[in-house]
Amino acid sequence: MTRANVEVNGIPFSVTRYPQTQTIELDGPDRALNPRDKQALEEAGTALSLRLLESGVKPDNIPPEQDLLMRTLAYLSEAPVGYKIGDNFSEKPVVKEAYPATVESSTRSPVVGKLSPEACKEAALKTGDFRTLAACQRADNDGIWLLPCRSGLRYQSHDARNHCFASYRVYAGPGSGECLGKCGPGCNRVLTWGWTQDCLDHDVCSRSHNSTSGFRDPNCGDEWWEADEDYLNTVKGACSG
Repeated sequence: MTRANVEVNGIPFSVTRYPQTQTIELDGPDRALNPRDKQALEEAGTALSLRLLESGVKPDNIPPEQDLLMRTLAYLSEAPVGYKIGDNFSEKPVVKEAYPATVESSTRSPVVGKLSPEACKEAALKTGDFRTLAACQRADNDGIWLLPCRSGLRYQSHDARNHCFASYRVYAGPGSGECLGKCGPGCNRVLTWGWTQDCLDHDVCSRSHNSTSGFRDPNCGDEWWEADEDYLNTVKGACSG
């Protein structure tokens, strides 16, 4: 068992990882963070990362206690302002490595139901009836689906308030300019956790819709939740192949 305890402005949080069951438990006090709290958490995570970087430690050799602490600091720093953070539990993830060569060979279809995303959006905007638009949105939790270790054109899929679930290719993976597909904040090489499909979906959604509200974001909140287990559970630097 590994545990990380964090207290910011008198608000305590505890995250416990159970290696045998591969589950993670968050013990939160149902308290909200303010902008200064979030900034303090982010600065603490950055300072810890830089200290590890300067010590010469390699990402694969970060002690589990410090690894979990960095993940916890980054995780809490991305919580929306005003949201009361309570208890949460992450189930054992299912890791998949076989990555489809084309969107047709997977479930990531750019056509949803009877309408394409474009036709669905056009109908909703024309009639003002956004129930049609909502009907062609969908959940897309891939578990932990590792991206290939070589960067390249990869299919991503997301939906938002103003468009249906849609798939298209972007340049992503290790070595890509914007670190698309990397779980965790920024491109810091010490904080390079796993490279997964759900994190790619969330990255592209966030970039496309300027998402900044985490799981409460009206466009990318569902993608945030789908990438949650990837973010907390992936092995540092994990990819497929």
